[in-house]
Amino acid sequence: LTDSLRLIGSEAFKRYFKGLYLTFDKTRTTGSGGNFYLRTDSCQLNIYYKKTSSAGVIDTVMTSFPASGYYASQIKHDYTGTAVPAALSNTRSAGTVYMQGLAGLRTKIAFPSLAAGVRQTIGNAILNRAELIVSPVAGTQLYPFAPAPRLTLYRYNIAKQRIALPDATVTDKRTSVLPSYLAGFGGFYNPAKNEYHFVITSYIGDLIAGKTIDYGTFLAPADYTNTTAIEFATGSVQSAGRLVAGGDKTSAYKMKLNIIYTPALKQ
Repeated sequence: LTDSLRLIGSEAFKRYFKGLYLTFDKTRTTGSGGNFYLRTDSCQLNIYYKKTSSAGVIDTVMTSFPASGYYASQIKHDYTGTAVPAALSNTRSAGTVYMQGLAGLRTKIAFPSLAAGVRQTIGNAILNRAELIVSPVAGTQLYPFAPAPRLTLYRYNIAKQRIALPDATVTDKRTSVLPSYLAGFGGFYNPAKNEYHFVITSYIGDLIAGKTIDYGTFLAPADYTNTTAIEFATGSVQSAGRLVAGGDKTSAYKMKLNIIYTPALKQ
């Protein structure tokens, strides 16, 4: 660099230096490829250069440029040669479903018999607890393909916009009284049981009572480190986790909805 104006200060250099592009050498990655994470809060570029003082002394100087606030990611997914394209084109229920972080794949689930069949069975019973259980398919949770450490569960409104379930927001009075709705909602992987659990009592109760309509309910990987909110607005670009899970009743690892209720007293 010979233009001193480009070295006059950090901001001037940042405007001149457009950054570095990091990627894998695809000719040297085999099998699952590779993954690596950058801590952008502490990642930085150190530049060493020689500086001559007014006395003619040559010294080596180092200047650091933090990456925080000056980075961007490009994410592409290639499902060629996998079972994913067929799963994406399938419009019926499936025994195996796929979820992937980094804004990859999500799974749509439905509860078609709640408003009719379940309501006829339990009548005016008091719903104590409704819990959705998701299980990884055996043989798919081996390193380096460990199950996503956390999933999220959200729904569509009538305008097909993503919104939180009533069990996942403090704006719902039934949830706001809980000591910690973040922990109570669930979604974290339990390696001992090889399961994910979601407590969705309010949502299921509303579906059974016909108070809300299921315009679409979705499962997707979420940021495990986010301890302040339950993600639903966008596909997580923070988590690289993935999951191959059981879907409908044709799978030995099918999803389950457990409902615990207290029958209404007979008059």
